[in-house]
Amino acid sequence: MARFEHTLTGRSGAIGLNRDEHGVAHIHAESRDDALHGMGYCHARDRGLQMLFVRVLGAGLGSRWFESSEMMLKIDRYFRRCNFAADSETEYARLSSSARAGIDAYCEGINHFFDNEGIPWELRFLGYGKGYTPWTFADSMITGKVIGFVSLGGTQGEIERWIIDCVRAGVPTSALEELFPRGLAGLDLDLIRRLNIDEPIVPPELWMVPGLPWAMASNSWVIDGSRTESGKPLLSNDPHLEINRIPPVWYEVALAWPGHTAIGATMPGAPGIVLGRNERVSWGVTYSYMDCIDSWIEDCRDETYRRGDDWKPLQKRVETIERKGKPAETVTFFETDEHGTLFGDPREMPGLYLSSRWSCGVGTTAEAVTALIEMLEAGSVDEGRKTIANLNNSAWVFVLADVDGNIGLQMTGKMPIRAEGVSGLIPLPGWEVENDWQGFASFEDLPRGMYPENGFYVTANNNLNPFGKLKPITLNVVPYRAERIQELIENHVGKFTAEDMKRIQLDVMSTQARTFLELMRPVLEEIPDDPDSSRLLGWNGSYDYIGNTLGVDAFERFYFILFDEVFGKRLGRRALMHLRSETLMISEFFGVFDHVLLSERSIWFDGRTRDEVYRATLDRMVNERHLIPSFNREIWFRNILLGDKVPKFLGFDHGPIGRSGGRATVSQFQTGLVAGRSTATGPSIRMVVDMGRDGLESSLPGGPSDRRFSPWYASELSDYCSNLYKRISISS
Repeated sequence: MARFEHTLTGRSGAIGLNRDEHGVAHIHAESRDDALHGMGYCHARDRGLQMLFVRVLGAGLGSRWFESSEMMLKIDRYFRRCNFAADSETEYARLSSSARAGIDAYCEGINHFFDNEGIPWELRFLGYGKGYTPWTFADSMITGKVIGFVSLGGTQGEIERWIIDCVRAGVPTSALEELFPRGLAGLDLDLIRRLNIDEPIVPPELWMVPGLPWAMASNSWVIDGSRTESGKPLLSNDPHLEINRIPPVWYEVALAWPGHTAIGATMPGAPGIVLGRNERVSWGVTYSYMDCIDSWIEDCRDETYRRGDDWKPLQKRVETIERKGKPAETVTFFETDEHGTLFGDPREMPGLYLSSRWSCGVGTTAEAVTALIEMLEAGSVDEGRKTIANLNNSAWVFVLADVDGNIGLQMTGKMPIRAEGVSGLIPLPGWEVENDWQGFASFEDLPRGMYPENGFYVTANNNLNPFGKLKPITLNVVPYRAERIQELIENHVGKFTAEDMKRIQLDVMSTQARTFLELMRPVLEEIPDDPDSSRLLGWNGSYDYIGNTLGVDAFERFYFILFDEVFGKRLGRRALMHLRSETLMISEFFGVFDHVLLSERSIWFDGRTRDEVYRATLDRMVNERHLIPSFNREIWFRNILLGDKVPKFLGFDHGPIGRSGGRATVSQFQTGLVAGRSTATGPSIRMVVDMGRDGLESSLPGGPSDRRFSPWYASELSDYCSNLYKRISISS
């Protein structure tokens, strides 16, 4: 009989818990539900701080339990507006009996630990011990929606709001159409200029919170057995999230119950494995950039809004935000039946207001929880695609592989069906019924596939619309990483191994830089004596931390000034700096802007050619060197709650550590100050699965535990930064 470090009592028998040599939790149980009980227990044990921190913030309770600052009040208002748990009772009732048993067992495991061991000391110190209540389905719902909306879906709404701001600032429609081709049909300039707008979609204060998993981009690809040494598929995944935080976003587990095993990365607070494998199927995930959020212009007066020739009462939701040591604040939100929540208070002034709705916001959690749990026992790629398609609490795209040699692709998400010609990028009159959503797409009409002719699928936030009957992606997504991965796969000599997949994951060649360098070359050759020109001419586009960093620095300075040279005059330099320092919009959607920057001619060039714009930029590089921020390749990994707040010798923070990569490399790396907080995004986990072998290989930027004095606090950080992988397989 196996010996375990710890044993729990489950519904079907004993649950055995072990750690492997890397601290990864191994859970052996007599049933799937008992395995989920063990997962919940391990999540609470090793990531209780992370889970409860997100729980408090996602419920809009930060002012009550953490601090009563104005910053926290704005964050609470934001989350109260989101109202993530509004339909928790309805969604729980919609669960199948099997899924309900699974989520109940998971919550029981969490509460088993907290009831017996208590909540983390940091939260007790803040006073949250008095407010702690047992973990429920609603808390897992909040966790999933914080990840799906705050970290991902909300950025789509942010860029849509930015389009409105540009119109109101007088940016010509023709200039915006270059940034968003075919996306501005139906734009009514007069209505947008008359909007009453007094609050941002995403408050800058939200970016200051270090405990939320900010997302940027991801890579995932799968290669069928005809191209591999093992004769079985290879699958690779590295989601790009904020990495300069301890603990890391992901938590790895290995599960075993009669007839089944499952290994992979989980999101603490949610049941199931998000990326990983079972004994027959593996799956990896990226964000799809499906357009799931829209805005409308509402005509409001006397707490009513116009629909056709009629006026309907606005729904009024009153929230009370309790504040530590300060009077509570009452906030009122007004909602429409069709278009979500208003921005602003129409009682103050009748007129036009903006409303917004996230399609994944309600009516999705029951299916999402069911999908996560059922994937643990999926038996084939086809079964896995049909199962994971229901993970629609946000918009994802999965690649899958199975032991029979099949590979597949499936997009998930609740895609709104819009009227013909409506892109979803701009707000339309809410009183015109034809502008309403007309239902939601079937997963069979979304991008999906099996048996690709070329033997592989690549997803790296690129445009996957050609794989579907419908076109769910409306923004120009960045193709650079996908192009580079495809290039490396197509040019590979011989059969692929897991080591080849790792080399692709670690690649730091920027196709963005190569594209710009090719166009810049004629201008650079005109000024060969300039040091920066010489550095750029001698640089191959590689963002290697220990390589030609002078070439990287020169290109980053060029790119920074080029942005200002092209967009600064029309958008305003202050507005441009706000986008850089207070939002993640440029970092995430820089492909939208590159579409203009790489054009031979553009309205944004003010009558100049591309060569003339590049030459002006190179001239400014010499004269404005002192104004350009340096490209930072060193970061500190900081504790999500106490980072930079306690002496460094206590070991809560680790660094500085140098990193390779750039915004457009497969191994992505971006740094910056967002709302005054230092952030860095990159591979939040690297995973490689060979379906010809048991287990998987992975690399995590941190360790399993968020307990500073645990040996597993930052146990993998050194290996991660040295690009080393570990193997996880089911232990006895």
